[in-house]
Amino acid sequence: SQGWRPHFEMFDPENSGQADVLPSMFTDGLAAGCIYGGYMSEPVRQWLDAHPGFPVVSFGEPGEYSVQSDNAKGIHDAVQYLVAAGHRRISMICGPRQYDIHHQSIQGFEKAAADFGLQLNEHSICEQHIEHLKGDEHDRENIEFLDSLFSDPGQAPDALILSGRRLNSIAFYHLQRKGIRIPEDLSIIGI
Repeated sequence: SQGWRPHFEMFDPENSGQADVLPSMFTDGLAAGCIYGGYMSEPVRQWLDAHPGFPVVSFGEPGEYSVQSDNAKGIHDAVQYLVAAGHRRISMICGPRQYDIHHQSIQGFEKAAADFGLQLNEHSICEQHIEHLKGDEHDRENIEFLDSLFSDPGQAPDALILSGRRLNSIAFYHLQRKGIRIPEDLSIIGI
C-alpha cells in the first residue's frame, strides 16, 4: 500500500561455504533498506558499519535496531510447565551460546533449574557447535547424543527441550524407534 517493492533473499553464508559473501541486496544497489532475520555474519556487520545510511532492522539477534523475543523467559516458562507436570530430569539440546537465541535459552534453563530445584549434570545442556556440522554429520551427532542420554534408563531424562526443526524430527523418529513413547515416556518441547 506504500508503493514499496519487496524483495526476499535467503542468505546462508556458513552453509554455502562462502562465509565472506554478502547478501546481494546489500551489494547490487537495488534495496533501499532491509529487515534482516537471524544471525549477522561478521562481513555483514562490517558492511553495515561502512554504510551507516543503509537502514536495517534485525530480528532474532542483537543489532542497533532490532526486534527480539525473550527466549530466556520462554525457556523458563517451558521448564516451569514441565516441572508442574511432574518432570524432574529435563535436558536441553541447543546451538552454541554465540547465537543470542541459544545464549538466552541456556540462561533461562539454568535459572529455571535453580528456581525449581532441578539437579544439572553433564547431560542437562548440550551446546552443539552447529557451524562445524553439516547434513549427515550433524544428524549423527544428534543421534549419538540422544543415545548417550538414554543409555541408562534410571538416569534418562523424562523431558527434552530441543532447538531446531531438524533436531526435533530426528529425536521423534529415533527415540520412538528405540521404543521410547512420546509423550507417554518422554515429553518434548521443540523450539
